[in-house]
Amino acid sequence: MLGKSAKLQWELGHKSLKTIYEGALIPILTYEAPVWEEAVAKYRNLRKLQRAQRLINIKISKTYRTISFEASCLMAEVPPIRIVIAEKVQLYKRKHCTERNAYECDLPVPVTDWPHPAQRVPITETSDLISYATQIYTDGSKIGGKVGAGVAIYMDKRLVRKCKYKLQDYCSNNQAEQIAILKSLELLPTLEDHNTRTVAIYTDSKVTLASLKNSFIHSFLTEEIRNMLGHLTMLNWTIHFGWVKAHTGIEGNEVAGKLAQEADDQNIVYAKIPTTSVVTELKKDGIVKWQRQWESTEKGAICRSFFPSVEKRLKMKLPITPEFTAIVTGHGKTKSYLHRFKLTDNPTCPCNEGVQTPEHLIYDYKLLEVQRSYLKQHIMADGGNWPTPNSELVASYLKSFSRFVKSIDFN
Repeated sequence: MLGKSAKLQWELGHKSLKTIYEGALIPILTYEAPVWEEAVAKYRNLRKLQRAQRLINIKISKTYRTISFEASCLMAEVPPIRIVIAEKVQLYKRKHCTERNAYECDLPVPVTDWPHPAQRVPITETSDLISYATQIYTDGSKIGGKVGAGVAIYMDKRLVRKCKYKLQDYCSNNQAEQIAILKSLELLPTLEDHNTRTVAIYTDSKVTLASLKNSFIHSFLTEEIRNMLGHLTMLNWTIHFGWVKAHTGIEGNEVAGKLAQEADDQNIVYAKIPTTSVVTELKKDGIVKWQRQWESTEKGAICRSFFPSVEKRLKMKLPITPEFTAIVTGHGKTKSYLHRFKLTDNPTCPCNEGVQTPEHLIYDYKLLEVQRSYLKQHIMADGGNWPTPNSELVASYLKSFSRFVKSIDFN
């Protein structure tokens, strides 16, 4: 189906194909991977997955079918399927704590524990028309690898309580913001009682407020806040939430922020690692493995001369066209490529100065002297030297280099 709608010169583009790959094909290829992960260790099984992925990569990167599997992955910006499977398996194990010494993940609350929609307490914003007897300012902080939460409680505009809480170092700033709100709600019943139990909770985190309002988000801390809010509402507390801009001189926000930064001397109150942090960690490990594979393979030498670093390649936004990929992979309409596959008798360039390879076209082809001079001018104007390594052409002078590639007549 992809082959019918992903030709070199028309139909679905690079971004659309990659979206289909990541959203539809990867879930199919890795379905229930933890069950059969050991089978992938056998080359004959892994090879079947690699063949399927390579065909998809060719469509995504607009490259020729003769490109190697390793180079196709790099050009398509997708990790080799073995690394993807390993990431999926490790994520499953981390989520279900099947490994020793693994941190407990901050997983969504099971569906069976969700409150009935009729029992949900609405998140109401603060109003200038209401005089709140209690005002609470909350803040979270993650600085220098230390994570803390702070709460400053004002009653009748008097600061009556200051609290600080420490989270595990791998926790996120968003978790700290949520802990601050949860702990402030838990403190309300311990405060001096008022005739009017009206409370305003102020935070500088729009993300936290949006999560509380979003009925589709059921993270552990979010549900704990909602449950606590429902319990207090039944006890005749009226609790509204407001957003304040950070670092603008608001006393309560400044006090809460300082408390959050000073929480390192407290006992840890929360230690669940965010799933996003686990995913980020696994992706970093995957890039390291991918780099080792890319350096050790004997294939894709021309492509490796342009993209020696996997991490740097993933940060580039390349012009994915058949002409560009032909030059940076060596698989295209050059005489050397056509001769290699016995499609022409002579690999010599029409300028009769040598074999027509990508490097010959870039650095020596006489018919491109004018276009090459513009490329050299841009490079030297930016402080570079000519000739420059292939890797620098795409890393530092991509715009000028891609313009030069467009000027090449392969016919």
